[in-house]
Amino acid sequence: MCFKAKLQKQRTLQISYYEKALDAFKKAHLLDPGDFLPLFYIAHCLSILRQINEAVEYVQRALKFKPDDKDSLHLLALLLTATKNYDEAHTI
Repeated sequence: MCFKAKLQKQRTLQISYYEKALDAFKKAHLLDPGDFLPLFYIAHCLSILRQINEAVEYVQRALKFKPDDKDSLHLLALLLTATKNYDEAHTI
């Protein structure tokens, strides 16, 4: 198998796993809407799936529940950088 084709197959498989994880974390959020972790992991999955604007919304929602979470703050800074909001990312 061509190396490029093999990489494409792996990426497709990876995307399907992240989509399944995204569904699972959304269900977890419905079961416990007050827990910030499902929101963080939804944002993480969305960022991997390159849905950056939606990921920003979810990580901001996670930060409303736990404003000092370092992982959420770091993810938000990365996402803001990806959307070229450098000034806002710098203030985090």
